[in-house]
Amino acid sequence: MKKIKLNNRFILGILIICFCGILGIFFPKSQKITEKNQRFLKLMREGRSAEAITYIDDILTIDTINPVFYANKAYALLQKNSVTIDLNKFVQKENVSIYFDDFEQVMLLFQKASELSPEDPIFIHNTGWLYILKNDFIQGRLYLETALEKSPKDPILNISLGMLEEKEGHEEYANLLYAKAIALSPFLIETPFFKNLCNRISTEEILNTAEIILIDSLKKDNSYVLKSKLAKLYWSHGKEQEAKRILEEVTGEYPNMNRAWLMLGKLNEEINDSLALVYYNKSKLLDPQDELPYYYQAKFFFRKGDITQSNKLYNIALLMNKLNYTNYVIRSKQIYHAQIWENEYFPQQLLSWTTVRLLPVDKELL
Repeated sequence: MKKIKLNNRFILGILIICFCGILGIFFPKSQKITEKNQRFLKLMREGRSAEAITYIDDILTIDTINPVFYANKAYALLQKNSVTIDLNKFVQKENVSIYFDDFEQVMLLFQKASELSPEDPIFIHNTGWLYILKNDFIQGRLYLETALEKSPKDPILNISLGMLEEKEGHEEYANLLYAKAIALSPFLIETPFFKNLCNRISTEEILNTAEIILIDSLKKDNSYVLKSKLAKLYWSHGKEQEAKRILEEVTGEYPNMNRAWLMLGKLNEEINDSLALVYYNKSKLLDPQDELPYYYQAKFFFRKGDITQSNKLYNIALLMNKLNYTNYVIRSKQIYHAQIWENEYFPQQLLSWTTVRLLPVDKELL
């Protein structure tokens, strides 16, 4: 029997043909998923969740292993059923039990996402809130505690468990969780969450605890990030000179910190208008996707009586907030290399923890 000799060029040719065949099978699928997902996101932003669900269903027939798509369908069903929760009523011990036609399906979708990505606390957290909406606080607590154990440095997870603790009358532990959340993300002070908290209780002790947490952390890690967070807390606590000193130190050593320049701009408004605007513009330049510099400038011009410029900047901030493409969200999306529908945490009122949730222009807000 005659042996067939295969030279290297022939073998390489066979491999190339096989590789192209594999690409031919998988690439169209990937392209189809991308196109359908983009359409899904567009429809969701337009509030057309019923139509959006048809696209996510198509995606799930192609890709059955990406947890993001199961979560996206859950979010679409929540939007379709107009599910909201009044967190103030919730923590004040009022009954906020909610049940809707797709409730069990939403629960199963988040649980499926958790199975596919067991280390991701977002899906566990959302499942916990669904149990809470069924008035099953035991299971809800279990899920919220599990999510926090997996990601103790996530402010949202601290807040969620804190709200459940507050509702059940455990104020001391709730306040500690709130303090931890604020120490992790001091700009929480500018969100509806903190405004509502101030209306319910005195937050002085919470802010003091948050300061202590940050000061202790700085003893172990003298980082510019922690310094900036402490400066924000000092500023919110009326310790403006101390805040300014820290921020000048931070921007001197690390001039690319956009939020540090933002806070310096705010602190200089009463002293030097021109310098404040320079700092605001630096902040915008360093992070063009951060809406807060636009919002701060809108308030600045409103106080100066320039309503035209104020409205212009406010509308930019409002649009950016609607798109919700902050650095935090972008980083979160990159975890799965896929677009998550606004990376929503449930309930929706907690979404704006990194930014100000903007409302229609009114004098009280500005």
